[in-house]
Parts: sequence; structure tokens; C-alpha cells
Amino acid sequence: MKIVSTLPLLAVALILSGCDIEQTYLDISMRPIIFFPPLIKLQINDDKIVEVYGFDKCPKDNIFQTFNILDNSCIKVEPDTKEVNVRFKIDQQTFTEKWSVYRQNDGFKFVRPNGFEVNQPLNNYE
Repeated sequence: MKIVSTLPLLAVALILSGCDIEQTYLDISMRPIIFFPPLIKLQINDDKIVEVYGFDKCPKDNIFQTFNILDNSCIKVEPDTKEVNVRFKIDQQTFTEKWSVYRQNDGFKFVRPNGFEVNQPLNNYE
């Protein structure tokens, strides 16, 4: 008999906690996790476009599968990410940097240690 009397209380508890779950889901879905693939071309100063790699594991079962060799070379930006570690080559020399992630409205930007705001190049063929 005790089981029957606790069922309504359990149902009320689940319904009330569902509100929090729904809000949490909305908060998370509004700020998705973004992955940049290895070899992405980015402009790192006024006249230099380079292929950039990260250090994060790439997601499975998607377009990144073509980069199996570079499985741990994605750049992952989560809703609370403040910095990302990246590497790139200039004239056969490899550089590793920590880029800051600055939020802007519903987007973000990467900023290098020297203050340059990283951009997607206007011409991807360089």
C-alpha cells in the first residue's frame, strides 16, 4: 500500500524536475559545441594564411572521417571554452600557440597572443 501512495509524489517530483531539465537543454542547445577540422586555413596576421591544427579529438561519423590520420587534431570550442591550443607551420617551422576565445553575441572570435584577431581568409586558395 505504501508504494501506491508514493507514486503521486514521485510523479510530481519528476514533473517539477523536468522544468529544470528543459531549461538546461535549451541553454545547451543554444550554445553548441563547434569543431574546426585539421588543415583549416586561417589568416593569422595581415598577410599570412596558414593551415591550422588543434589538439582535440575529432568527432566520429561525420565529415572529419576523411582526416583519420589527424584524429586528434581538431579545434573544439565548447560553450565555456576560453582558450584553445593550436599549431601551424610557417616556412617549415612549427609554431604552437594558445588562442583566446572571445564571445560576441551568438558567435566568437579567436585572438592570438600578439592581439591579432584570427580570420577566415577571403581567398581560400592561398
